[in-house]
Amino acid sequence: MKNKITATIEFYFKGKKIASSLVIDLDKIMKTNNALQDFDFPNLYSLLAQQINLSPYSYEYEMMLSETIKFNTPQGISKLYLDNGVFDFHSFSKAWKEINLLNSLEEISCKYMSIENLTENENLKNALAAAYRLGTERSELS
Repeated sequence: MKNKITATIEFYFKGKKIASSLVIDLDKIMKTNNALQDFDFPNLYSLLAQQINLSPYSYEYEMMLSETIKFNTPQGISKLYLDNGVFDFHSFSKAWKEINLLNSLEEISCKYMSIENLTENENLKNALAAAYRLGTERSELS
């Protein structure tokens, strides 16, 4: 399942409408930023400005910074975290991490124990998740 969302900004400068839009691949961002860490979303204002060749040192850019970025056309689980143009990045991040963890645990349980669906074996799923979290906590302390 692909997780994408479109970021859009619109504003007026000297009576001229300026707009920019960008499709964001949320899966790519999560993988790039190491899913174990806090969700670190890129500077969307900068990316939206680049889409329309707007210099970060211009008055137009300053005007753009005063506007709110709106989100739309979500795909995948990102649909669950969009409300009236506002996207909840942190909740999406937590859900994405949990889904990826479950997928990884299912791969392990299938490979080593021939169990393909961990949702049918809640105790095993919880034990594997706890072992994973213990390992990540210890590696973060090192």
